[in-house]
Amino acid sequence: MSDNFAEQWAELQAQTQRVRCGFIEAELRVCSTALDFGALQIDLGYPDLAQSEVRFLERACRTVRLFIPEVANPERRAMFEAELRLVEDALALFRERVGP
Repeated sequence: MSDNFAEQWAELQAQTQRVRCGFIEAELRVCSTALDFGALQIDLGYPDLAQSEVRFLERACRTVRLFIPEVANPERRAMFEAELRLVEDALALFRERVGP
């Protein structure tokens, strides 16, 4: 019974890692789309919509930052951290472009 439990626990942990990594990947892709969409809104003259994208991106970055430490694979965790830094840097530039 304990061997079966250990196997089930290991599989559950592996599945949790796959789901967590999939979520982070998806959230980072959504951030990229939100940056593009926000830039389009500025170009079209809709600063309120662009400001909404800033708020969305800020929340998304905080969310991703919460999940990254739980990624078990150090290389994958480092990759996510690097991608998040790129998004945060792009967000800082976008925030400047949007203004207050």
